[in-house]
Parts: sequence; C-alpha cells; structure tokens
Amino acid sequence: MEIFTIVLTLLFLIYLLIGSVLTLYVVISYFINGYTVFDAPRKPAIPFAHKVSYVFVMLNIFPYFYVAFLKEIFSLHKNVALGKAKNAG
Repeated sequence: MEIFTIVLTLLFLIYLLIGSVLTLYVVISYFINGYTVFDAPRKPAIPFAHKVSYVFVMLNIFPYFYVAFLKEIFSLHKNVALGKAKNAG
C-alpha cells in the first residue's frame, strides 16, 4: 500500500509539473502576443480588469485542468501566426 501511495504521489507531481510548464507557456505567450488560449486566432478587445483576471485564473487553476485544453495549447502558436497574418493582410 505504501508503494502505491508513493507512485500516485509521483504521478501527480509529474502531472502538476507538466501543467505548470504549459501554464507558463500560455501566460507568457499571452503577455507577448495578447492572444488567449481560448480566443486565438482572433484577438479580442479585453478590458484591463479581465486581463488581470485571465492571468490570475490561469496561474492558479490551469495547472490542474490543462488536460482538457491540450488541443488549444498545442495549436496556440499556429493560431497566433494565423491571427497575425489575418490582421496584417
């Protein structure tokens, strides 16, 4: 039973580590480009209070629930490039 607990703890820590790295990627991408993971490739006009809320919620909750948004995370870079191309042309 003790080994089972250790294995589960290690798996959960690895899950959170991956979630933390992906969360930092999403938040840093938001600071650089202004695109959220949910709205790319279109860039919405967001009031400052909502921008602060987005960053706060992403940093606190996203590391736990990132698995539900893996498709959006992996397509974020492509969607940002697509949005910039749309806005430029």
